Amino acid sequence: MSFVVKVDFDKCTGCGECFNVCPSEVFDEVVDGKTVVARQEDCVGCQACVSACPEEAIVVEE
Repeated sequence: MSFVVKVDFDKCTGCGECFNVCPSEVFDEVVDGKTVVARQEDCVGCQACVSACPEEAIVVEE
């Protein structure tokens, strides 16, 4: 099963909370103050990033 991680750039502040909690290191960099999904294929669908994001800027879809 594959998952798609989407970051709403209008909400994202680049705080890095998603980096800190992701067990698969899906997030790897901040570009122009926004979190970038670097390894989409590594997402295991745990949604830790969704829970950790204070701006509610991340969604994970199947």
